[in-house]
Amino acid sequence: EAGCYLNEIKHTLEDFSSNYLPVNVDLGGGGRLSSSTQYFTMCFQRNSMAKFAVKITGEVTSLYIAFPGYDTDNTSGLNGWLDCSTLYGGAEFPGSNTGAGGNGSDGVRRQGTAADQGAFAINTALTNAYANLDLGTANTGLATEKHVLVRFGLADGKSVTAISVEDWS
Repeated sequence: EAGCYLNEIKHTLEDFSSNYLPVNVDLGGGGRLSSSTQYFTMCFQRNSMAKFAVKITGEVTSLYIAFPGYDTDNTSGLNGWLDCSTLYGGAEFPGSNTGAGGNGSDGVRRQGTAADQGAFAINTALTNAYANLDLGTANTGLATEKHVLVRFGLADGKSVTAISVEDWS
């Protein structure tokens, strides 16, 4: 997993087992390579939401969302994750598993113009860039738990200095 310290989330092989408080793990140990993507996952909770935006400053290799314990666990072809860099399938419930009720696409990026979609792009240095997301008929209000996971990947030497979740309509 990516490290979060000194005001940024970054790809790191830092040894946190000494010279840091609190003492933590050696991220360079255990066969980790600088060429491997590292991930950072955060969680938030909303009672009822079918559209939102993720705003990022930094450079990421991927951006995914998930709703643990919700129907997207079955409709997604990515083990419950939905891809924020791929356009929403355009109808009904997101997820590539049509046999489970998905619309044929794991994408949740809002369709439409570039302005509608937001300026977010993977493998691109971004400043306050939005990924506008559309969940179709999926809604956190229908889930037993209202948790939303946001997960992004970081390549060697890359970082995120700001990330937020915002409403859009």
